[in-house]
Amino acid sequence: MEKFTNWRDKSTGISPFLQPNNSRVNKSSSLLAKIFFITTGSITAIIKLPILIILLFLFLILKKIGLGKPILRVLLLLVFNLNEIDVSVNNVKKSQKKLIEFNLPDKNDICVVNYSSPLDCLILYLISKGQHDKMVYLISDNSGNLREYSMLSFMNHALSKPILFKDSNNGIIENLDQYKDKIVFIFPEGTTSNNKSILPFNKNLIKISNTTSRKIKIINLNKSNIYITSMPMTFLRFNTYNLMNFNEFGKYKVKIFVEEAETAWSVIRKILTNNNKLKLVGEELNIESKVRFIDAFEKNKDKI
Repeated sequence: MEKFTNWRDKSTGISPFLQPNNSRVNKSSSLLAKIFFITTGSITAIIKLPILIILLFLFLILKKIGLGKPILRVLLLLVFNLNEIDVSVNNVKKSQKKLIEFNLPDKNDICVVNYSSPLDCLILYLISKGQHDKMVYLISDNSGNLREYSMLSFMNHALSKPILFKDSNNGIIENLDQYKDKIVFIFPEGTTSNNKSILPFNKNLIKISNTTSRKIKIINLNKSNIYITSMPMTFLRFNTYNLMNFNEFGKYKVKIFVEEAETAWSVIRKILTNNNKLKLVGEELNIESKVRFIDAFEKNKDKI
């Protein structure tokens, strides 16, 4: 892996773009272990697939009348083995459930979130007070411009190689006040990492203090490796892996920090580390750097 040291943070030693090895078998596994995993995983996938189709169909119908969340919660449990979403608020005790609920994302909130999985948007939808049509997902591009994504296009963005926009003003969001009565989720890193760090923010990001919002909510997402997609992969590969997962249950830990809208982006980034549980990596490990990493990885993957 020495050929990829250019993409390792000099201070922490973290390689934020390297995909975690989630597989329970690898090249050194015995033939028996490989046969067991493939056989058991295939049976699990065959059982889960019709459940996925039925629940997805129900979700698409029922979300229009505000009943999508219970279906999605069951889908994440039965198909993705996600059995726990633990939500906490900074400086609020776990026993203060009403206060925790009060601080959940709500209409007219601006929320800043770290980014490492296509499931992030689904978790935010589940913990928020509003319905899907009241939520907006804004992701920074390589120039610091915010672009709007739907739930489905967000998931596709998380699974794709970053696009480097060049002098394109199409689709740029310049005024957050246009999202009246909606929950705005901002992903300033602009691309997924492997959930070990917070990537650098572009210096051209819009100033939240220029909006009518007086508070922002900074949301740290920490999850099991099975949902992390720091490298591009197809929907088929991502779903196949999760469908074949038969013995690992996952957990999302969500921590919310409520801050003033005037809070500088540099301070927001530090808060997103959740008291240094995630590390800050160098400014050079940005979106362009990830594109170069992916190109180098694809070129040398047969040698790894």
